[in-house]
Amino acid sequence: MKQNEILLDGYLNNNPQLSQGSIVSYERMTKKYDELDLAKAKFNEIMEIVKKEVNPNTKSATLNLAILLTKSRMELNNRLQKERESIKMEIDSRRKTLLKASNDILPSYGEVLESINQMTGLNYLVNYMLINYAFRNLDLLLQVVTLKKDIPTDQQNYIYYNRKEKNITLLISSYKTFKNYGQKTITITDEKFIKIFKQLNYKDGDYLISLKKGERPSVSYLADIIKSMSAFGLREGSFFKVVLKHLLEEHKYQELESISLTRGTSLAVILTSYNLLNN
Repeated sequence: MKQNEILLDGYLNNNPQLSQGSIVSYERMTKKYDELDLAKAKFNEIMEIVKKEVNPNTKSATLNLAILLTKSRMELNNRLQKERESIKMEIDSRRKTLLKASNDILPSYGEVLESINQMTGLNYLVNYMLINYAFRNLDLLLQVVTLKKDIPTDQQNYIYYNRKEKNITLLISSYKTFKNYGQKTITITDEKFIKIFKQLNYKDGDYLISLKKGERPSVSYLADIIKSMSAFGLREGSFFKVVLKHLLEEHKYQELESISLTRGTSLAVILTSYNLLNN
């Protein structure tokens, strides 16, 4: 086993709470340092590898791995952390440039809303949830349950029509920030949404969005399906930027707090990463 792999194993053993996604990411980043022994590498040698990356986010991730694995070398570690702060400024500058470019080309909230109001069928259901709840793609991987008593308690997403209350409930547990926010429970009373859902005649176990034979789509293919259905062909991230700009311009701060919860994203992240007015 290489020295860097030994260092990484030690870090992982001391941090058992890390997600599988983080572990895979760290393992991938460690390979970038195959030419170096991080137990002995000098500052300039580490930075030479970091600076090979063009994207500042990748630079930061590469440097962060070195910071995690050199904590026992205090002087070096402090210099690397200062360098990370510099890269953060580069990331912020790039983010603002990209947001400004998005602001110049994205449709207005009014245009998106008008497009949605003209939609029918599944397209309306998808876009209604995107504009009202700022869902990510995975939130929309909803499985139909016809009886309330049959709703599973596992970490998946379900949609249920309550005939007695004449409303629809979404129970969402499979999403990026579940550990922070827990299950999202949303009640929909929109008459057009309910009418269309009933007309589509889903059966128990069907997916709201599925492949031609009813199979569950992969996450990547789900993203493509949603883009093909969304107003102006927007990806969900761009869709959310349009909604957020509207809420901020109209000073709808209570709705902003609500949509932070239904999306499962903190206000701090929302206002930093999706705010078209912050450029």
